[in-house]
Amino acid sequence: MRAYFDPSPANFQAMVGALAHDPALAEDADLARARSEAALARPDHLENMRLSLSSGDLNGPPQLFQDLPPLLAELTVPTLIVHGRNDRAVHFENALRLMAMIPSSRLYLINNCGHWAQMEHAEEFNRVMHEFISAH
Repeated sequence: MRAYFDPSPANFQAMVGALAHDPALAEDADLARARSEAALARPDHLENMRLSLSSGDLNGPPQLFQDLPPLLAELTVPTLIVHGRNDRAVHFENALRLMAMIPSSRLYLINNCGHWAQMEHAEEFNRVMHEFISAH
């Protein structure tokens, strides 16, 4: 959360290290700098994320997506949930709960993968996305 309150490259590098299963991603200074620059370019997104994470307080309780569960059961579109088995930020059991709440959902769980399946397993992620979108 610290990166959303102080979006410096150093804080984003620490965030990548916490979210990625592959420690090599945390050593990528270009990735950390790019994430920092993108965050700084959209202060409105930073503010929204800060508010949704903890009501604006770094030490406050998370408030992210508290109002979504009742709405998920109303989804009628096919939904693919992709989740990293080794995600330390959002445990994979949350993906199981999502799948249980969304009537027409499927779950694709990737082992040896952290929070960013699209980066850590890009080829597999893109293939699975393409197959799902093509089928629906």
